[in-house]
Order: sequence, then C-alpha cells, then structure tokens
Amino acid sequence: MLVLIALLLLTIIVIVHLHVRIGKVQKRYKNLFLGHEQTDIEKLILSYRQAIDDLKKEQTQLKQKSSKMERILNNVIMGIGLKRYNAFKDTGSDLSFSLALLNKQNQGVVLTSIFGREETRVYAKDVEEGKSNYNLSEEEVKALSQAQQTISQIEELEG
Repeated sequence: MLVLIALLLLTIIVIVHLHVRIGKVQKRYKNLFLGHEQTDIEKLILSYRQAIDDLKKEQTQLKQKSSKMERILNNVIMGIGLKRYNAFKDTGSDLSFSLALLNKQNQGVVLTSIFGREETRVYAKDVEEGKSNYNLSEEEVKALSQAQQTISQIEELEG
C-alpha cells in the first residue's frame, strides 16, 4: 500500500510538472500567433512564403527598371559648360558664348554664338569621345573642358 501511495504521489508530481510545461508551451504558441487571425501554422508559413515570392518578383522588376533607367541616363545631358566672351572689341559686352552639352559617354555638341553689331552667327560642332572633328576655338575648348569636369564630378559621386 505504501508503494501504491508513493506511485500515486509520483504520478501527481509528474502530472503537475507536465501541466506547467504545457502551460508554457501554450503561452509561447499564443505569443507566436499574437495578432494573426489564422492559428494554423501551415497557413501562416504559406502566407509568408507567398509574401517572399511577391517580394522577389518586385525585386526583379525593380532591377529591370533600374537597368532601363541607367541606359536612358547614359544618353542624358549631364555635362554642361558655358564660356561667355566678347568676340569683337567694339560690341562692348560678353554677348557671344560657347556652350558644351555632353552625355556620360562624352558625346554631344558645342554650340557657339558669335554676336556682332550687324549680325549674329551660330555654329554647332559635334563631339564624340570628348573630341570634335572640327577645330575648336579657345572658348569652345574651355566650355568643353567645363562639361567634362562636370561629368567627372558626377562619376566620382557615383563611386
């Protein structure tokens, strides 16, 4: 009989211990699903998996858009250089100018406007790889150099 009472006492201790552990597991389970309507872990994992798949698709789309934007930006005017000057001493002000417009690949144009009392002339000289097939005046070279410096500064910022 003493053995039976000891066994009963041991069983009660084990049941209390298991009850305490089950309570802790239930508390952790409730914390895991706190704020979620669905308490089915399989549904929760599947919803997370779907969210991750959606994020991967969105990331792929963003990479594609980024590549397109980069290709477009390579052709946008990024380097600008302007040199104003007085082409003729009798005109009295700096109304003549040379304007260099370059994209990231050092391609573009140098526009020059020569202002005179009787007429104004405008010239356009193409630029490929940072050089023109036409002879450039001192002012045009300065404007081109300014535009190239701007591009260099942009490239430094990009790293």
